[in-house]
Amino acid sequence: MKSLLLVVLVMMPCALCAQAPYIQPDFYNDPLPEHAGVTVNAGQTADEFGDPASQVIYYTEGGKIRMFMLKNSTMAFTLATMDTLPATPDTIRSLHMRFIGEASSLVDPIAYGVRNLKQNFHMAHCNATGVESYYRVIYENVYPFIDVHVYHGLYGEKLAIVMRPGADPQMCCLNSRGRTV
Repeated sequence: MKSLLLVVLVMMPCALCAQAPYIQPDFYNDPLPEHAGVTVNAGQTADEFGDPASQVIYYTEGGKIRMFMLKNSTMAFTLATMDTLPATPDTIRSLHMRFIGEASSLVDPIAYGVRNLKQNFHMAHCNATGVESYYRVIYENVYPFIDVHVYHGLYGEKLAIVMRPGADPQMCCLNSRGRTV
C-alpha cells in the first residue's frame, strides 16, 4: 500500500504539468467545415510512381491544394491540374517546406479533434478500414515555444505559426523546394 501511494505521489506532479497544446482561434472566425479535414495515412497514399508514400503521416482533403504532413517538420503542398483529354498529360505541382535552423526540432505531426468520419481504402497496395480523420494537425515545438498548425477554413487549408509566450519569431526559417511532374 505504501509503495502504491508513493508511486501515485511521484507521478501526480508529472500529470499536473502535462498540458494540451494551445489551439488558437481562427483569425477570421471560420468554423471548422465538415466536408474537409486531415486524414491519417494508413498506407493509402502513393507517390507519382504508384509506390506507397510511407513518409506521409497525414494529408488534407476537401481543398483545391492538398497538403501532406510528413515526418521531421516537413510539409508538402500539391496542386493537381487534371486535363479532360486522354492524350494530354496531367500536371502536379509540388512545394516541399521544412523548418530549419539551429533552434529547430525535427518533430512529427500530431492530430487533434477527431471528426465523425471513418474511411475505408481497398487498393492494390493497401487494404485499410476505419481510417480516422481529424480537424487539425500540429507540429509541436518546431522551435522553442513555436507550434505549426494545419487545419481547414471555409475557403481551404490554413497554416498557422503559433507563438506562445517566450517565443522568438526570428528563429523561424523555412527551406522550400518545388517541382512540376
